Amino acid sequence: MKRITSVVLLCCLFSIGSLVQADTTWQNRKLTLCAEDAGWPPFSFQKHSPDEPFHGFNADLMKLIFDKYDINYEVVIRPWKRCLSDGIVGDVSIVMDAAKNEEREKNYLLTEPTYSLTPVIFFSKTKSDKYPEKINAAELQSLRACGQKGYTYTNFGFDDERMELVSETLQHVLDLAVLERCDIGLARKEVFLYVMNTYDNASKVDYRPLQNASKEQFYWMINRRLDYAAELKQLIDKEVADLYRSGKAQELLNRYFH
Repeated sequence: MKRITSVVLLCCLFSIGSLVQADTTWQNRKLTLCAEDAGWPPFSFQKHSPDEPFHGFNADLMKLIFDKYDINYEVVIRPWKRCLSDGIVGDVSIVMDAAKNEEREKNYLLTEPTYSLTPVIFFSKTKSDKYPEKINAAELQSLRACGQKGYTYTNFGFDDERMELVSETLQHVLDLAVLERCDIGLARKEVFLYVMNTYDNASKVDYRPLQNASKEQFYWMINRRLDYAAELKQLIDKEVADLYRSGKAQELLNRYFH
């Protein structure tokens, strides 16, 4: 029995080790990764000039993963809808910073999650007494809820069709909340806190985590038209898992909150 177990274990180890070794010729091709032009800090930062290098947590991940295998890659910055379109029928190999939904699972090959975020609501500090520490989406459905264009809020407990998607930037949604033109804004806590570090009216904003809303996972989405899409997914999944297991990924992310 021990001998059979050992053989099975060796076979499993060989299979895992072969995921990225079986056919590596595709690694000589250049990958194109697309990030939204509005930015998604601290994961993808908006570029303010053509010469400014792309930076953020995604840049850290891709450098560690692709440099390890000498894979040539570039990052292009485009409007979100164009990233999505080019990731299906265009020149984009990978679309970054994407939430999962049924349509995207059909149109792209999703990696395992590259990071997870926490749903929160934010509002003018003058309204802090209205919102208890423990609150869920069901209690907020009658309010004017605002969010960013191009993002989904179903995981928060809100119907995207009823949301007011007012701007591509979180800063503008924050402005509308401060002015009380929106009763509440929706955001992911990690992105919200980073933006608040440099937001001029941060002292006028308060927030609450949403109860009953699970952490939201984000993915890299691979163009299914690539003949090596499955191999690319296997490589990325393995390397991301190793980076989190070793603590290196969390260490990289923590740098953006200090």
